Amino acid sequence: VAAFAAGEGGIAVITDRHVSARRAALPMIMVVSAINQRLIEEGLRLRVSLIVESGQFSSSHHIAAGLGFGASAVYPLAVQFRAEEKFGSEADKAFKRFAKAAEKSLMKTMGKVGLCTAESYIGGEFFEPNFLDTEDDVLKRYFPNVKTPVGGVSFAVIAQAVADWHRKALSVKGESDIPLLGLFKERAEGAGHSYGTTAVRGFVDMTEEKIGFDKGTENEEALRLLPLNRLEDAFGLDDAAYYHTSFDRLTPEAIDAFEVTPGYRAFASMMAEERARRPAALRDVLELPADVTFAGSAEEFRREMGRFSRKGNNSFMVRGLLCEGAEEGAFRLQLTGPDGHELARLAALGQSLIDRFGEDIVGHWLEGGALLVQARGEASDYLSLVRTAPASISLNAVQKASEITMTLASGAMSHGALVAAAHEAVAHGTNMVGGMSNSGEGGEHISRYGTIRASRIKQFASGRFGVWAGYLADPMLEEIEIKIGQGAKPGEGGQLPSPKVTVEIAAARGGTPGVELVSPPPHHDTYSIEDLAQLIHDAKAARVRVIVKLVSSEGIGTIAVGVAKAGADVINVAGNTGGTGAAAVTSLKYTGRAAEIGVAEVHQALCATGLRAKVLLRCSGAHQTASDVVKSALLGGDSFEFGTTAL
Repeated sequence: VAAFAAGEGGIAVITDRHVSARRAALPMIMVVSAINQRLIEEGLRLRVSLIVESGQFSSSHHIAAGLGFGASAVYPLAVQFRAEEKFGSEADKAFKRFAKAAEKSLMKTMGKVGLCTAESYIGGEFFEPNFLDTEDDVLKRYFPNVKTPVGGVSFAVIAQAVADWHRKALSVKGESDIPLLGLFKERAEGAGHSYGTTAVRGFVDMTEEKIGFDKGTENEEALRLLPLNRLEDAFGLDDAAYYHTSFDRLTPEAIDAFEVTPGYRAFASMMAEERARRPAALRDVLELPADVTFAGSAEEFRREMGRFSRKGNNSFMVRGLLCEGAEEGAFRLQLTGPDGHELARLAALGQSLIDRFGEDIVGHWLEGGALLVQARGEASDYLSLVRTAPASISLNAVQKASEITMTLASGAMSHGALVAAAHEAVAHGTNMVGGMSNSGEGGEHISRYGTIRASRIKQFASGRFGVWAGYLADPMLEEIEIKIGQGAKPGEGGQLPSPKVTVEIAAARGGTPGVELVSPPPHHDTYSIEDLAQLIHDAKAARVRVIVKLVSSEGIGTIAVGVAKAGADVINVAGNTGGTGAAAVTSLKYTGRAAEIGVAEVHQALCATGLRAKVLLRCSGAHQTASDVVKSALLGGDSFEFGTTAL
């Protein structure tokens, strides 16, 4: 291509049309980027237009990525073939419909990065790779301008995957032979999903557990303003509920006395097994420290210490084991805990290392109540990274449950995304246990103000729907959230279709029934950090804390520092998982980055600038179990949000 550009120049067509049993297609994104970088290096980029004809581009995201890495135009070959196969003589019309949809999606993608012309977008490389090793020698050459914060697969792994899939494709005889990857809709043998069948079934099972509260009275203030039909609609309860159920906020003593139910234990165990088999989020490959305090056999030591992958880890935290490097290849291992000096346990530890590393354990012997090991290769690398984890503490020394629930919050799901009954039930249940309920954009019915059914967090979004003096006068109001972006669809606004704008929703939002409501992507009055500081200052006139909701993305640490300096009390970091149906599938799958990376980056940036103690760091990201909360806390979170899980 470079020779063609140096010569006559013009239009170059890059195609994978001629794949065969002996010739596999190279990853087209990599090919386009490699050609684009070569032309730029030689000063020839403006002498040639790259037209990509590929069967690998089958969605709007593929097209956006192809153009972003340097293609001047894209012809999705597989889409054309599929249109001819499915629609016959109507294939051209079907392809035009696809092209129209792809163009609209591309415009939305361009809008996310603030561009209005295709010429500005082409070759801009507005991407951050997820779990790609951009420091790999080959990938660094082809993708010099994109960086990943956590690394990932190398060029060798990609090349092997291409060969494997090509070999798999040769065995396909018909449509039924094509493997179902489960990227969008879960399949039994496909990719894992945060809210897959296992999670949904587990949540349903937990809702069927019997829940008991203190006996209430028929004159209960919490129910005084709630009509009976609304009580039954929202909670499935009848008039007997007045005598057998309490909907007051639970006392700290009641929360502290609560015990983990068998249903939750089964759910947590089931989710742990599912995530180990099919990780769906970054936290699914993050492990808490291994614990060999009570391991007695070689198998128990091997199983517990073998939970970590030896690739990609900077250290291996093990509780109950002290490992010291004496000299090159020599290590002294000592067990801690009540039975740390038992020679049988030390011998079992030595045997587990031999079973695991084989000949890389050159020798081992017991001496002075410790195990001395002479190691090389992988065994030496592993032992040099073993670190002692802090000892366990008793439950009495752990923070009280009633204090922990105060750090929990429900997600910002609007009355519109949710029906009224669900919206009210989420707020009511969250308030009962001392958590922070969030109304989402548009607020809620005024009859809920001042009751336990009101949201303690209300949102200022770009459309300012529902914001008026009474919105801020709710006695339940404790925090105002300024939504800069949504994790499920960063860079996009919101749209409530006209059929969903009922009289109740229109009244809450200050709209007209039957007329759609659209929230623009940016705030109309916020163009700089100074504008945001003014909005925060105005919001604090309500004498409440102010949250600024950001999306986990490249540079969020720097943005968070500016937000903290602007006067925010809480910074909410939203991840790219979750979503309650108000976001497009392509936005859910291809936009934003993992919440865990964003939380860690914001925490570190605030610490580096001396602002960490000034703000509370709230994190969302499809939390489902206690281990999810613990992992977010270890990464720097102070408060934890539950959206879909709360539903």
